[in-house]
Amino acid sequence: MNLREAIGRSETILAEGSVFELLRRDPRVAFDPDIAHAGLVYDDESRELLAAIHREYAGIAREAGLRPLIFADTWRASAERVARSRFRGLDVNGDNARFILGVAAASGTKPYVAAYLGPRGDAYRPAEAPSRDDAIRLHAPQVESLDACGLDLLVAATLPSLEEARGIAALLSNGRTPWMLSFVVRRDGTLLDGTPLADAVGRIDDEAGSPSLGYSINCVHPDVFRAAMESAPGVASRVIALQANASALSPEELDGSESVEGDVPDRWADAMSEAREGSALRIVGGCCGTSPEHLRALARRIS
Repeated sequence: MNLREAIGRSETILAEGSVFELLRRDPRVAFDPDIAHAGLVYDDESRELLAAIHREYAGIAREAGLRPLIFADTWRASAERVARSRFRGLDVNGDNARFILGVAAASGTKPYVAAYLGPRGDAYRPAEAPSRDDAIRLHAPQVESLDACGLDLLVAATLPSLEEARGIAALLSNGRTPWMLSFVVRRDGTLLDGTPLADAVGRIDDEAGSPSLGYSINCVHPDVFRAAMESAPGVASRVIALQANASALSPEELDGSESVEGDVPDRWADAMSEAREGSALRIVGGCCGTSPEHLRALARRIS
């Protein structure tokens, strides 16, 4: 069964918790200043640490009788960033996609396998986002590379701006791989650039060459998600995925934070359970501040 069919059958799919934040605070790991953890696949020790995290998250889903969704670590691997990094000239996106497909094949859990794209600038600063046309130009190489890898899903995540999202959607909707956009939202149901979520979804749906699998929210607390959905009831049925922070702090408070504080696993899992009630959520997982313990607590609630 492919991912679109599973969503149509209302199956619950368990996505990963934080990978980026776990690695960023691991003293054994050195992030590249431009592409972050996308370069770890080129170092044997770091590659094994990366694989271990993905295997653990997939195993949590398996133990709960859920189908896992794991992601290639390409959130910061745009062509522009790769060209600035010490990995320029390498097929960073293809190498990460092949790596995560290999992890999936060896895991014994039959996970769905996806890859991330990220915004050009800081995910919490919509003023840094490019226009629609610039976004098409900037994101095209990464989309083309990942679209050729045979993945189950491409997700443009942590998007703060409608215009950049429109450009990415134009690319993804003309590819072969199922796709979603994932926004950062405020409690009042707006993107960080002030666009109402309902307006953003309507605009992208109207323009897309092929329909998205749905929409996603990430990098906010489950309570923020609930408030946003109450403020944007017209699109709640289109939002099928939530990868939530452990902290209820605002983007401005979280931006650049050296420590990520938030709910303990059971409290966060309770908040996620409340977010799922009456929603269209089919894919649930964690974002900043979450750990394997948070995902285990959530898996217990679901199973």
